[in-house]
Amino acid sequence: MKIGLRRSVVVAAAATLLVATSAGADTLPRKWDGGIYSYDTSAHCGGNTMLGAVDPIGAVFHGSSATYNFLGSYVGNGTHAGHIQHHTGWVYVGNKRQQYYFSFGGCSSNPPDHSMGVSLPRSSTLDYHARFWDQLGAASGHYRLVATPHVDQHDEPNAPCGGDHVPAHMSLPNGGTGSGFDYSRQRLKNAFKRANDHHFVRTEYWGNNKPVFQCNSNKNTRYPAHSDGHVAIIRVGRP
Repeated sequence: MKIGLRRSVVVAAAATLLVATSAGADTLPRKWDGGIYSYDTSAHCGGNTMLGAVDPIGAVFHGSSATYNFLGSYVGNGTHAGHIQHHTGWVYVGNKRQQYYFSFGGCSSNPPDHSMGVSLPRSSTLDYHARFWDQLGAASGHYRLVATPHVDQHDEPNAPCGGDHVPAHMSLPNGGTGSGFDYSRQRLKNAFKRANDHHFVRTEYWGNNKPVFQCNSNKNTRYPAHSDGHVAIIRVGRP
């Protein structure tokens, strides 16, 4: 989502999220300590509330190979096609405006080229994509990559929202309806679940389901959309 089209919301949000480790193959070697939304500025990120919140975190990759260098697609010597592209067909989509993410007590912006996505079939106005952050403070060999998968609808300038926004209601891949946040997260999760001989995939409820308000600031309309609060947890490589 283009963060310039979001309106700030002042609502309390959880400052940190501690995910309890689970027994078995998906045990996390370190507790998760991070925010549950991305932010439009470093200052808002440091506050870690709903002020300046842009997109809910919808996926966390963890494990010995959970870095953007391995998972992501980007331009290097040619275009590197990463593991996410292998499973999902999502490709490098060029530089996107940076957002900020809070983890282990600090904020970092995602590199502008850490974005992947693809247009929805049979649609010229919808695409789904995600920004990615390598988590700060991960122990060597135990990496974290967080992502904000979502669908963007591209409006004409004179449309009610005046620009890109996340649809509030869509038919979801796994049935039922939800937002563009839920749609893109389910597509990402399903793609890795189909490769279950390589990856351990589960869903966890984080509660990041408060609405984020979109639309051009010079318009009177507000277009709220929210996630259902679930996050896909995907292991890549050794735990």
